[in-house]
Amino acid sequence: MNALDAVLGRRTRLLDPREPAECLAQPLQGAVNIPLTELPSRVHELPSASEPIELPRGQPNSEEAFAWLIEHGRKPLWRDPKPLPPGKPTERLRLWQPNEFLLDCLQYLPPEPLVIDLACGSGREVVALAALGWGVFAVDILPDALQKTADLVARNIPPERHKSVVTLETDLSRALPTPLRLASLVVSFRYLNRDLFASLPSMLLNPTAHVILETFTEKHRERHGKPSSSDHVLQKGELRDLLPGMHILHYSEAWRGESHTARLFAQKPKRR
Repeated sequence: MNALDAVLGRRTRLLDPREPAECLAQPLQGAVNIPLTELPSRVHELPSASEPIELPRGQPNSEEAFAWLIEHGRKPLWRDPKPLPPGKPTERLRLWQPNEFLLDCLQYLPPEPLVIDLACGSGREVVALAALGWGVFAVDILPDALQKTADLVARNIPPERHKSVVTLETDLSRALPTPLRLASLVVSFRYLNRDLFASLPSMLLNPTAHVILETFTEKHRERHGKPSSSDHVLQKGELRDLLPGMHILHYSEAWRGESHTARLFAQKPKRR
């Protein structure tokens, strides 16, 4: 078991859409409970849209959840459920996965008190960082995104770690969070702010600061028609040239499933 699974639980594909009382009365092996009525507000807790989701055949709410998932572009499959044997403790499980590039990069970095997630979205990366011992400053313009982040923290992180996550509602095109200059790590996924990214090498004062970025390229837009504006997608090689003076530890552009993205892992150069 890796460090992330030890805190968040291992991944599974089985979604149990029954009401919580039914799940407690008869838990199913390898299942994560998200009640049918909560599915619309907890989509960020599902696997990526390209991955199948399994539903327990013959259980309450399963037919309705199956139809809802198809309607929303998902790929549900049936599984014959197995009840959890009496006396066996329920296992901590999750359906969702944080950004894989982030997890790859974190293998080379010790946890630090201050990492900033720019445009954190629904908080999957925030939760992963906090679970691995980082102190996280989660920034987004949308109150709904920050609420989802707070909910995901509450459901997945031990209570003693909740204070390691601070959320801030900010329009990054107009103002920057004060702690940004002192951050030991800056991360951002599926977000593009050219002026902000270009300023990071000179803005970051921490002499060992790292930056981890991944977002869509023009190739992704050509295939899928989104993001709708060229302002929100990268040209070939652009991200590599956007952070002048940073020491690049990894750079790549490729199709990752249905997404074409550029990835960058860089470090502030050490002073001579």
